[in-house]
Amino acid sequence: MIDLHGTGWKIKPKQGEVAYRYLLEEIDGNTKLYIKIGDFSLLEQGEDYYEASVEFAKTSSKVIKSLAENK
Repeated sequence: MIDLHGTGWKIKPKQGEVAYRYLLEEIDGNTKLYIKIGDFSLLEQGEDYYEASVEFAKTSSKVIKSLAENK
């Protein structure tokens, strides 16, 4: 889990509320990566942060896959 904190945020979320959670699961000899994005609705402009996080998750999952497959 990676907790996210912004210096300009008016609230200080509790640990794990605004975070990325990564989970690897082996299924039939393959590995599946799950990425869960935390609750950005707690923040002002939370929808913007969430949308940016979705894009980050898409990009980071490709990088993680490439690294895992040694490409």
